[in-house]
Amino acid sequence: MKKSQSLTCLLSALILCGVSVARESRTYAVWLRYIPVQEKNCHELAQELAVRFTQITGLEGTGRCQSITKKGMTVEIRYVANEALELLSSVPEIGFPGEGFEFESRRQCEAQIPSEEAAFEKVTGQKPVMAFCNFQENYYGRQRWALVMYGFGNLALKPQWASSLFPGKPSAAQAQKILEDVKTQLNHSQLDVRLPFLQDDDHGHLRLTLMYFGRYGEQIKSFSLSEINSLTECENEMQELRKLQQKNPAITTLGYCIHNPYHRGADLVAVIDVTRWYQVKYAVESFTSYEDCHTQRPTLVPYYQNVVKDPVVAGFCTKYGSEWKLQLIEENNR
Repeated sequence: MKKSQSLTCLLSALILCGVSVARESRTYAVWLRYIPVQEKNCHELAQELAVRFTQITGLEGTGRCQSITKKGMTVEIRYVANEALELLSSVPEIGFPGEGFEFESRRQCEAQIPSEEAAFEKVTGQKPVMAFCNFQENYYGRQRWALVMYGFGNLALKPQWASSLFPGKPSAAQAQKILEDVKTQLNHSQLDVRLPFLQDDDHGHLRLTLMYFGRYGEQIKSFSLSEINSLTECENEMQELRKLQQKNPAITTLGYCIHNPYHRGADLVAVIDVTRWYQVKYAVESFTSYEDCHTQRPTLVPYYQNVVKDPVVAGFCTKYGSEWKLQLIEENNR
């Protein structure tokens, strides 16, 4: 046999060998936690969940009651597969204290189960294995409830959480509008906001907290774009934000003038998707007052654009210690 023919036969054998070798199957396990202690026997529930797991994933599952505590029951499901399925949970096991436990009552939480189960199936293509509400009690004795959903898959969009401090003290009407805007105006093909909350945390700090389907955690953020003396000054800064939105409507910025009785007088608060927003930096110049910054902004922003050659698209006057600064917004070239 010629040398070229021998090499061809060897190559063909290697290819056939590679095609015939299957990935080795292994046994994997997942744990479903926080399940409320109820009349249903934990061992019987484990068997039911194993059957439901098999129906949803097509993989043979076996269930086992692993523990029963005051916080709830834990069920283990084992299965054999070529690769592990990712457990999708609406309440992460690792996160800031109380993450996911945002509802004020069980009734409030359970009212959301049907719509959130439907959203889970729409985004993931599969029904959750189970959905329920359970509570967590902080050291003050205050109870907060979480809507817990479990499912399986290897997906680009997963249940995620984001939480950030919200400056100032919005009115009840403002708070309701903020929640409605966040749920309807920030969504896109890679982000589906499901459960927004605007309420005090255990330390009395107002936080905007959201559960959503997305690629990244902490994808949505609220922050002060401009810290000023009054709502009148805030309206000046809001006009600059409207101009920015008109320049690039593809980048969504939710802006609100919020009374701040704790610090100065008002804040222009922005709520953004950090993966689709600008870069922020301070101009090197300082000003003695808001009026000084406001007066010099029309010439300083073009100077940074045309002379310094920075990709600046807007500037917002803000208190900076004992001085005032222009917070520059730049195109994000990452």
